[in-house]
This record gives sequence, structure tokens and C-alpha cells, in this order.
Amino acid sequence: LIVSTVCDHCKDVLSRIQVRQAFENFWSGFMKNINPIVIAIGGKIGSGKTTIANILSKELNIKLVSFGDYVRKVAKELNIEDNRKNIQKLGNDLIDNGVKEFCTNVLKFANWTYGQSLIVEGVRHKEVLSILKQLTYQDRLLFVFVSLRDEIRKQRIMKRGKDLINDLHDIEQDSTEIQLHQDLSAYADIIINNEDDPYKTVKELLIKLKEKLE
Repeated sequence: LIVSTVCDHCKDVLSRIQVRQAFENFWSGFMKNINPIVIAIGGKIGSGKTTIANILSKELNIKLVSFGDYVRKVAKELNIEDNRKNIQKLGNDLIDNGVKEFCTNVLKFANWTYGQSLIVEGVRHKEVLSILKQLTYQDRLLFVFVSLRDEIRKQRIMKRGKDLINDLHDIEQDSTEIQLHQDLSAYADIIINNEDDPYKTVKELLIKLKEKLE
């Protein structure tokens, strides 16, 4: 058991070293093209999109903004309880009140200015993608859809707590989630499978991003 644990640890360390090398290769190629980019990331609940976005942001030193974090900020200002259903409803209401205003406010929340690269996590509407392109870099926005088999995704959600898994059916019947499941992946520049270790997933993603940018 001890040997097995040590081996697993070594594999994890090796994976992170390989990812670091992939980051260095990507960054070297990226710097040759000084035009900034926006990497938008979407996926189903529990797909690991937030983890992927955080790794990219930290290692590439690119600013990260989350649609979910912005909606939670608005919820706090409105004294709305922070739970999945409330945040989902508020997010939909903000979109319905004006997609462009919503996206503009998210970019302000990120303190983003034109000329900077940015990672945007939590894209859940195809209309948002279109507006983000208008507000940032029309042909320099890459949309990454994080994919994961439902059985694995639900296992990961269960680890977060029973309340979320119990509410999952109702949450995923929302029109936003239905669109996310059926339509949004069709707009992806890159679809990445996140069944493996997230660092390995990011390594694969970086290779695909580099191919798109070259």
C-alpha cells in the first residue's frame, strides 16, 4: 500500500512537471504573437471547468474572471441568499435584462482593459460568446468546452455535498442548462475531456491552444 501511494505521488509529480514544460512551450509560442487573446471556458456543473481555468490563469499569468463570482457579488448586494438555484435564477435575470450590459459589467468586475489577455470562466449562453467577441477581440476569442461523462461528473458533485446532488435534476431542467447541454458545445473552438488528472487535461488543452494560435 505504501509503495502504491508513493508511486501515485510520483506520477502526480511527473504529471505536474510535464504540464509545466507544456506551459513553457505554450508561453514561448504565445509571446511570439503579441496580440492578446481571450480564453472563454464553459461546461456542465461538475465538469471541472473552474479548476481548469484556475490552473491556466495561475501558470500563464493571465487574469481570470468568473461569471459565477460576478453574479454572487450582485446577489450579495441585493441580499439574495447564495445558493445554486438563486444564483442560477439571478444570472438568468441579468442576462434577460441585457446581455451586453451583463458582459460589460463582468469585464469591469475583472478590471480588464483593452489590450490585456483574459480567461473568462463559466460561459453558459451562446449569446454571451457573441457579445464577448464584440467587446474584446473578435477573432482572438477561443471558446473551450470542458466535457465529462455524466456518471463521473455526478460522482464529483456528490463529493461537494448531498444538497447539490439532490437539487441537480431541478437545476439541469433550467433552460440555461438545457442550452448548455444541447447547443453550447457546438460553438466550441476546443472540446477537452476532463476525465483525467486536471493537470494532464490542461497539458492537452495547451497543445490545442497553441495549434489554434500558430
